[in-house]
Amino acid sequence: MVGRLLSFLVGLVLWTVLWTLWWKAFYRTETREEAVHFVTTPDGWRLALSRYPPHAAPCSRFPVLLCHGLGTNRFSFDLGRDPSLAVYLAAAGFDVWVLELRGHGRSDRPGLFSTRRFGWSFDDYLHVDLPAAIEKEKTTTGKPQLHVVGHSMGGML
Repeated sequence: MVGRLLSFLVGLVLWTVLWTLWWKAFYRTETREEAVHFVTTPDGWRLALSRYPPHAAPCSRFPVLLCHGLGTNRFSFDLGRDPSLAVYLAAAGFDVWVLELRGHGRSDRPGLFSTRRFGWSFDDYLHVDLPAAIEKEKTTTGKPQLHVVGHSMGGML
């Protein structure tokens, strides 16, 4: 009985690994940002900001910050192929920045061997992550204001 259970568990782990590798290869997609900037929040989390500079220079428009929803990341705004809100706005002359909140995408995430742990809340996104991203974007672009566009939870922020 123990041998059967052990065989089943080993088979399950092997199947899960192969399934994950296949899906990652099948759905491999890369975003088209020009650069990735990082900002550290006051409580020590490192957030990723993907930048899509305007296609037409010089740009006198205010930059745009795009913020994803709860279960997503930068791919909400750029799937690596058409359609892409980030690329569309950059082509329209906006300096576009896509924020990845803590725990998502290229930003710090909790993990088995990480010092980061779950336990943040919507308030952390609102009072810590978003202001840090806004300040980074404003200081980098030199613009006094910016547009913020959010999807789902990002829109509530």
